Amino acid sequence: MFIAVPPRHAAFLPTGQEAGSRADPPLRPSVPFSDACWRFGECMVRPACRDIVVSGQSRHLQPRPFDLLVHLIEHRDRVVSADELLDVVWGEQDVQPGALAMAIARIRAVLHGALPPSAEVIRTYHRVGYRFVAALD
Repeated sequence: MFIAVPPRHAAFLPTGQEAGSRADPPLRPSVPFSDACWRFGECMVRPACRDIVVSGQSRHLQPRPFDLLVHLIEHRDRVVSADELLDVVWGEQDVQPGALAMAIARIRAVLHGALPPSAEVIRTYHRVGYRFVAALD
């Protein structure tokens, strides 16, 4: 079934709205990015470019796991609670129970090979949270 949606012309907008305006608030990045560039092992994370380079090759990481990684690096001096990570990265969205663990697994998969196999990048503190533990260069 096909449902026709009228174009967003002024004639179709409720009174008082201008063309191009939205009823919903604009999307905002969940994590404010600095101009920092972090290096650890064979990895470089550039938040402003939303770029991760491992062993000289650019790797793709989805937006939420990327935001999560940046937040963990910026707060590497402490264990970041799961509740804080959910609030910062997902905001008010309803999130499935395993979303945070899945995002951490995606980060670990992308960073695989950045450090020796015995080294950790993100340490899990069960029932508490996560901490970025790799030594930055």
